[in-house]
Amino acid sequence: MSVQLIQNLADWKAQKADWNTVFEASTNHTPFQSFEWLSTWWQYLGDGQLYILRVEKEDGKAVGFAPFFIRSKFYGVPIKHLSFIGVKRTDYLDFIIEEGEESCFFSKLFHFLSEKSRAFSFIELKDIPDTSKNIPFLTKYIGEYFPVYAMESSRICVTLPLPGEWDSFLARLGKRTRKDVGYDRRYIAKRHETRLEEFTNGKDITEAYKDLVQIYNERWEDEKGATRYSESDFARFEQTACEKLAHRGDYRLWLLYADDKPVAGISGYERNNKIYADVYAHSPQWHNLSVGNIVLGHAIENSIGRGIAEFDLSRGDEPYKYRWKGEEKRNYHIKIFMNHKVMGFTGWLEYLYLAATNSKGLQNIYSKYRKIRFGDE
Repeated sequence: MSVQLIQNLADWKAQKADWNTVFEASTNHTPFQSFEWLSTWWQYLGDGQLYILRVEKEDGKAVGFAPFFIRSKFYGVPIKHLSFIGVKRTDYLDFIIEEGEESCFFSKLFHFLSEKSRAFSFIELKDIPDTSKNIPFLTKYIGEYFPVYAMESSRICVTLPLPGEWDSFLARLGKRTRKDVGYDRRYIAKRHETRLEEFTNGKDITEAYKDLVQIYNERWEDEKGATRYSESDFARFEQTACEKLAHRGDYRLWLLYADDKPVAGISGYERNNKIYADVYAHSPQWHNLSVGNIVLGHAIENSIGRGIAEFDLSRGDEPYKYRWKGEEKRNYHIKIFMNHKVMGFTGWLEYLYLAATNSKGLQNIYSKYRKIRFGDE
C-alpha cells in the first residue's frame, strides 16, 4: 500500500468518485464523512492548508482517506497542527475507510505522518464517536509510531434507540411525558389549524429550509445576539450542505405549521438506518403550546414507521433529551504530540480557553458583540 498527499482543491475534487465508493463501503460512516458535507465545509469555512491523505493498494484502488487540513493557530496562538476537516460544526468526525482495511490503513497512515512530523507540531482528532469501529486500530497504531498522545472521552451526545412500533416507544417513556405527547397534540389541534410536513428532496426543500431558518432565528437571536445564519459564510454553508445532502437523498426535515405559520422544526440526515438530528428549534411565541415536543414526537414516530433503528439527538445533555429516554454516548478527543513540551503548552492553552468560555460575564459580552456585528444584517 502507498499514501498519496492531496493539498489542493482540484486534486481533492478529482477524488470524489473514489471517496464515495469507500464511503458507501462501510456502515461506520456518518453523513458527516460524505464528500458533499466535508467539501462544502471546506468551501465556506475552511481556513488553512488541505492535507488529505489517500491510502491505496498496489493497483491504485483507494481503501481510505484521512480528511485533514493544517491549522495555523491553536486557540489564537501560532501553532501548526493537523485537524479534521469539518471541525466545530460537525457532530461526528472520523476517517473514511473501507471495512476490513482498517489495520493496513492506519499502519500506512501513521508511518507516513511520523515521517512528515516537521510539517506540524501535533495532530488533533476531535469528535470521533465512541461507537466508531476505528477506535481499536487508532489506539494500536498511534502507540507504535508516536510516543506521546492523550485520549479523553468528552462531549456528551444523546441518542434514542427506536423499537419497531410507536406504541412500544411510548410505553417506555415516563408517565408524565407519555401523557403529554398525546395531550399536546390534541390541545393545539383544538385551537389552531395545524399540519406536520416532512421534506426530503431538492424539489420541495428550498422554501421549507427558509421556514426552518426563520424559526431558528426567532428562537435564538435575542438570547445569543445572533445565530449561525447571521454570518454569511456559515449561512451559505448551511444552505449548500442542505441542498447537497438532499440531492443525495439523505436530508430529512420535519416542520410543524399552526395557522399557516411555521412554529417548530427539526432537520437531520439519514444514514445506515439512523437519523442524525441537526437543527432543532421552536418559535418562542408558541412555547407554551409545546410545539418543539410536538414536532420531535412526530419526527420520531415517522422514523419508527419507516423502520429507522436509532434517532441521534446530537451533542449536548439538554434535559428534554432524557425525557424522551435518551441514552448517553461520548465523542473521543485524541491529541498526538511530537514531544512532551508541546503537549504541556497546548494543554495550558486549552485550560485557559475553557475557563474563559465558562465565564458568564464573558458570555454576555460576546452575545452583545454578536448582536452589534450581525443584528442589523
